[in-house]
Amino acid sequence: MLWFPQAINYVPEEVKKFTLYDKAAHFVFFGVMTYLFLMIGIQWRKFSFFSVAIFSVTIVTLINILGEYVQGFIPGRVPDYLDFAAGLAGTLFAIPIAYMLNHSPRRRLLLHVCCAPCATAVREMLASGYKLEFYFYNPNIHPEKEYQKRLEEVKKLARHFGIKLKIGKYDRAAWLKAVAGHEDDAEGGGRCELCFRHRLEETALSALRGNHRNFTTTLSVSPHKNSLVINLVGERVGQLSGLKFLTQDFKENNGWRRSLELSKDFGFYRQKYCGCEFSLHNAKHT
Repeated sequence: MLWFPQAINYVPEEVKKFTLYDKAAHFVFFGVMTYLFLMIGIQWRKFSFFSVAIFSVTIVTLINILGEYVQGFIPGRVPDYLDFAAGLAGTLFAIPIAYMLNHSPRRRLLLHVCCAPCATAVREMLASGYKLEFYFYNPNIHPEKEYQKRLEEVKKLARHFGIKLKIGKYDRAAWLKAVAGHEDDAEGGGRCELCFRHRLEETALSALRGNHRNFTTTLSVSPHKNSLVINLVGERVGQLSGLKFLTQDFKENNGWRRSLELSKDFGFYRQKYCGCEFSLHNAKHT
């Protein structure tokens, strides 16, 4: 018998309880199903949350409709529009829950990206724990055509995984000022530390503007970079800005090797030098 709200006074109390439990079960079942679809789509990170939500609601709603339709062929069972409504309510309720959990400020992290090859493995390591956003701020890269080439590869990576990309100003004058007096330092020396600080300070400022509580950089995945120095600089910048710098050596657990494998899969351009004119000069004479 199809259950109508206006007839509830004529239904025995035990039947009323059963129908209410049944509606609650539909609400929970389809809500959980939708949430699982959403989280799978979010972890995949190839599409926006909006696209994943539309897809998830469509699939789960079709399953809901099919379930009620099939009941018309089962002896003693009939389709119930209130069961469908309860399931649909659970489906819609799951969307803001998944959104809030996935976009919690505690899970949002601004990742300073030095280049696409380095970012491949780092993104893979961080994607399950954080909602990532890329920040490309590298005014050290010289010449500008080299800068544009690396930026285009980062754009490809961001598009592929549906990650938002912020692009900082290519302010080479500001960078030269930041490393002034250390132009002749050996590669990996004081000039590099000043370069790290300059780029991470700008990353922290961008994080504050974007309401991120966490930030870090892909720089430590390179075997040519001193991870200890990078992390010390990052922690100091984080303390001064009131943000949490994620201290990690991304070279660990074969991070560098993984970046090589992924870069090859993507067909990314791999640069032959760090980026600045001084490292370019050293690369040409080694």
